[in-house]
Amino acid sequence: QTEILGVKNDEAIIHKNYTLLFSHPDSAITQYVNQNINEYFDVILQMCGGTILDDENVAIAALNNPDLTVEHKHSYISALQTTIIFIKDIADNALWSPLLDADIVQYSVDNIMECFNALKLNESVILYINRCNIELDFSKIEFDDTIKVKLFDSVIICDSIENSKYEQILVSLDFYYDNFDIANISNDKIEILIDTNIIRMTVDNLKFLRKNYPNQTSHFIHKNIESYADIMSSELLLQSELLEVLAMDISDELKIKLLEFTDNEISIIGMSYSPAVCLHILNNNFLNSDLDKLFESFENWDISIQLKIFDFAVRKITNIIDNPKQVSEKLKDNLIHSNRLDKHIKIDLLIAIMPTLGNDYIKEVLALLDLTNYIRIFDARSRPKFKINDESEKLLNAFREKGLICNYEECQDKEGYYKIVRVKPTKPLA
Repeated sequence: QTEILGVKNDEAIIHKNYTLLFSHPDSAITQYVNQNINEYFDVILQMCGGTILDDENVAIAALNNPDLTVEHKHSYISALQTTIIFIKDIADNALWSPLLDADIVQYSVDNIMECFNALKLNESVILYINRCNIELDFSKIEFDDTIKVKLFDSVIICDSIENSKYEQILVSLDFYYDNFDIANISNDKIEILIDTNIIRMTVDNLKFLRKNYPNQTSHFIHKNIESYADIMSSELLLQSELLEVLAMDISDELKIKLLEFTDNEISIIGMSYSPAVCLHILNNNFLNSDLDKLFESFENWDISIQLKIFDFAVRKITNIIDNPKQVSEKLKDNLIHSNRLDKHIKIDLLIAIMPTLGNDYIKEVLALLDLTNYIRIFDARSRPKFKINDESEKLLNAFREKGLICNYEECQDKEGYYKIVRVKPTKPLA
């Protein structure tokens, strides 16, 4: 060959032999080779050492040669190091998978589309996609939309495509689902479909994700919270979802909009809801079992919530009187000073909380309730008398239990009145 074609480069003879011949199409040896193409390939495949560097046009010609056996073509592909720029230049698409596997097809979205159209998403095509070191943008390729839709639908369910490629392909194809109905997609792929808004927030899609992807439903809602609020209804709302939404970092307006779809009871204890949300819940979704904790933690709440708790306290004053120990001191003081409670109720409250009160505070309340005669109990020199009635009896019993008097009894020198028996002072030790 060297003598006939004037080639002296041994490397070219070994690795680009067919290219050398191809560049001299009229030579006798080239014509001879073309007449005995399979025997020729037996020789060059043995002598090339597993590496063929033919020019692209030569490689394409060899692979498109109808006289060359499929076995020789496969062997040739295995040794070929030359990049095929457009895979459609290879006429027999049965050779495309071997070409992809050999990693000698240039990375391009056009080649992906050609391969998909001919081979679907077989393993060779998937591996080729995953190896692509280019941005996969299908927005400008010249292919029929029907094929693009088929690619989109096929990629959606293909878990083997690497996540970044999966996202690039689907986003650039620019299709989406108003009625998504594909089960058993992997968790990370579903998350991509949600994040890229390919699964739109619709009633049907929400119901489908609730049933088939419960672990992703919260993410789906958070990503599409405004649309979620727009499609919501009393029938569609789930209490468990609402509680998750209330914990999200979203606007109070959206939370309250969703709360308006339910009158179910909701606890605010231990939650970091804003005052506006708490107030809406207390007005519309109040959980009665929260009451004791609200009374206990009264001063820890925003003023707007304190006003609402105070309303509850006025309405449930008998509960507080019956069990005052767990009620905030500030709330009890507010009740004592409120003009919304009758005097006899305040007296009952004073009696209920007296065991924990200091003397100065008791005297202050007595003055407030116009019970100044009872203040004289604190003056050891005075001898106050109290008209016999239920009010006096209740108050004197409370003073006795507090240890401020020893007892009380009916007064002998003033009929219809009680007098007090003072606590005897303790004698000093000798």
